[in-house]
Amino acid sequence: MLLNLVLMSFIVGSVGTGAGAVLALPFAKRGDGRFLYGFSSGFMLCVVMFDMIPSASQISDMYTGILGVFLGAMFVFVFNRILDRIYIIRRENGTIKTGLLLFIAIALHNFPEGVAIGAGYELELSFAIFISVVMALHNIPEGMAMGISLYLGGETRLKILGYGLIAGLPTIFGALIGNLAANIGQRFIGGGLGFAAGAMLYVCLSELIPQGKSAAGRKFYISFGVGLMFGQIVLILCENLI
Repeated sequence: MLLNLVLMSFIVGSVGTGAGAVLALPFAKRGDGRFLYGFSSGFMLCVVMFDMIPSASQISDMYTGILGVFLGAMFVFVFNRILDRIYIIRRENGTIKTGLLLFIAIALHNFPEGVAIGAGYELELSFAIFISVVMALHNIPEGMAMGISLYLGGETRLKILGYGLIAGLPTIFGALIGNLAANIGQRFIGGGLGFAAGAMLYVCLSELIPQGKSAAGRKFYISFGVGLMFGQIVLILCENLI
């Protein structure tokens, strides 16, 4: 049973994020990579605002969810300042920094969702399947945004794939912890999900949207709107079909 859980969480986390990172490369090579910033940021913003934050409040309570969002945003803010100092010294492309921030944010949000998958696998299989499908679907555009940033910053395809796979590993650890402690406090899961949502929200608003807007011009608004609509459609389909 645990082997099935590990395999499922690996596919959801590592394969989903890694596939998204690799799928972004052909677009980046043709010069369309920055257009995908809009789509990815729109999709991510939709998932954070209409799925992750409400879920965090429902699983725990409103105050725990809000506190988690605030702490997650502050964590990435501090990490961002550290990266700023490093890359000012190195004078390297800022897109690498965006990719690394996305890597951290994706890894952070994979862990609490992995815990939810593991606990649901033990207590309520239908909930575990729902979380798994939603997570796998929105890991792909998140991986694409990370892959584009790293590629434009000069990273190799192999390294980009490695980043994608590693970012998904917390899903496995979270799933194992959630399964072994199926009665784990709801506040822990909700607060962790809020923390991850805050981290993702900060990266989206402070990095992806400004970079996409400055690079893609008017195309950004089109791709951003498409990403928002696509994200909402995915959430609606998952909620009604699973």
